[in-house]
Amino acid sequence: MQGLTANDHRLKAKLRGMGARSEQLEPSMTAVVSAFSLDGTPRTMTRVAGAWSHRVYRLETSVNVYAVKQILDPWEDPSWRLWLAEAWEFELAAFYAGVSMPRPVAGPDGGCLADVESDDAERLLPVRVHEWADATPCPAGPVRKDVAERLAQDLAKMHAVRHFPRRREVFPRPSRDNVDGWPELVERLRAVDPDLAGVAADISPWIGRVGELFDAADHDVDGLPMSHGDIDQKNVLLGNDGPVLCDWDVAMPWDGRVELARTAMSLARWERPDVAGWVITAYQSAGGEAASVSPQDLAVDLVLGVDWLVLCLERATGLRAADAQRQYESRTMISQLMAEVPEHVRTALNIQTWLTGTS
Repeated sequence: MQGLTANDHRLKAKLRGMGARSEQLEPSMTAVVSAFSLDGTPRTMTRVAGAWSHRVYRLETSVNVYAVKQILDPWEDPSWRLWLAEAWEFELAAFYAGVSMPRPVAGPDGGCLADVESDDAERLLPVRVHEWADATPCPAGPVRKDVAERLAQDLAKMHAVRHFPRRREVFPRPSRDNVDGWPELVERLRAVDPDLAGVAADISPWIGRVGELFDAADHDVDGLPMSHGDIDQKNVLLGNDGPVLCDWDVAMPWDGRVELARTAMSLARWERPDVAGWVITAYQSAGGEAASVSPQDLAVDLVLGVDWLVLCLERATGLRAADAQRQYESRTMISQLMAEVPEHVRTALNIQTWLTGTS
């Protein structure tokens, strides 16, 4: 796999160091305990550092400890509550199938969500709750062999559940809309940030290759069962008994082969063929369907990466309305996301030689 060019590093350097994070309203500790009928009386609730898409808090009562997630809808999907309801049903099915994950706590209506008062009683904030997992965040780099194998085994368990959603229309469908709209985005960026527009223009050919891969792939999810869809270091905690898989909010129907490829590459950080190989081998040993990863199997992952990149670019530059926290998050990510596009496309196009370590 080829590394970053000198131009990549130069342009990446230009994108660093923008913005500052602002605070938002937080949920009332007492309201959370009451809404979810949590055991004990509330003692403390503190914000957990490192959460990006949502806000996470550690809530301690007199008898237990819980993780409270304030849902912020980072994808700005109008159907997110319906999507979350479907994801919740699958999350429960995966939990009872023995997947290693924090114990989910049901809300007042049996679903996962409750709207609770903010700490200043000015607004209602959507939150969900899990029992606290005594674990530490997974490092961002390629995972250890034991972690890769355990997560692959859990992926095989999820696929064996074969849980089907009630309402397929609530899930977003992968499309090449942002690939097709890339030239227009470059021109919009020129008006607000010429340097950033230059970076975007430089990777345009690689964005085009993503579209070609997507056209050649089968990305129809009709009739497919649910799965987690985002087994990635950011969603994994490491405990004494092994990895714990978190963040089930965007579970949706997935092709098992595509999710296996996406998971293998995520846990390898697109850097370590041996890690990806551990995932694939352990998945198959645990009963998952045997498969040879093709470039087309990575097409959806690459398209989703373009979607996320476009959203971050628009937020970071003011082309899309966003609060200060979202702007800050986007600005800290865009340089890496843009530099990864050519690197990931090159790897995907040569995935079999990459996996064998001969690239």
